[in-house]
Amino acid sequence: MEGHINRRRMLGVTAGAAAVALLGAANAPQSLAASVGADLPPVPGMLGDRRANELWYQFDKATWHEASQEFKDAWAAVKAYFGGGDAEMAMVLAWMEDMKSAAYPAGYIGLVTPIKEPLRVVSRVQIEVFNRVYGRNTSGLASAFADFGQGVLYDPRMPGVHSMNGSPAPAGYHIWHAILRAQTFLGIDAQKWCQIDPMVGLGWALQSIAKPSQTQVNPPLPRDVVRSQSRKWLSMSSARLDHAFLSQPYPEDIPGGSGTPMINSRAAR
Repeated sequence: MEGHINRRRMLGVTAGAAAVALLGAANAPQSLAASVGADLPPVPGMLGDRRANELWYQFDKATWHEASQEFKDAWAAVKAYFGGGDAEMAMVLAWMEDMKSAAYPAGYIGLVTPIKEPLRVVSRVQIEVFNRVYGRNTSGLASAFADFGQGVLYDPRMPGVHSMNGSPAPAGYHIWHAILRAQTFLGIDAQKWCQIDPMVGLGWALQSIAKPSQTQVNPPLPRDVVRSQSRKWLSMSSARLDHAFLSQPYPEDIPGGSGTPMINSRAAR
């Protein structure tokens, strides 16, 4: 990623009532509460859930292809604060280092406080997309993250399959977690990000299992796998998610998790 943040490189409060709603989606067939998207115009050649494709298409537009100058400036400020080139990985490393300390999250809060306003802009732009496409349909949003992780979405309006860049172990999920934790600790749309963080974890887990192709649509994982992973991740508190994201490159209970470090000062973009 150069000069922007997008869903391909992202991207201690309990989930509460939101988790109950999300867990209800685990009983839906194929993907989590897949939406037909009847209110959206058809796109010839599209594969996978119509609304989920729309989410990641709109997300890429807002944070990359057609990003506003305000968003570009905000993300440039975040990158500059963390040193430019490897800024995203530097942010993850800073979060991990403080997470392992007894004083967490004090050190991380102190570190990210100077970039509160740029992070506020980044948050607003992303959440506007989530709200515009899914509104209050949290189970549908969870489904979109599940489909994203499995690599089952293709939208001809954008190149490649909708999934997190990097194979077989993309660092983007760790990056997204570190960013949204900074936002929640700073009180930036905290309720929304605490709701979305378990979905980020779910996407990470499913992509770690599926190891999908980045260039062609992948077959979905077995339904029981998606359901069991959704039950696990969508019920996690922020504190449990923090501990889960210390594992790399995969979640700890997936072969390879907590193995050879994926995240280091020379991590590939």
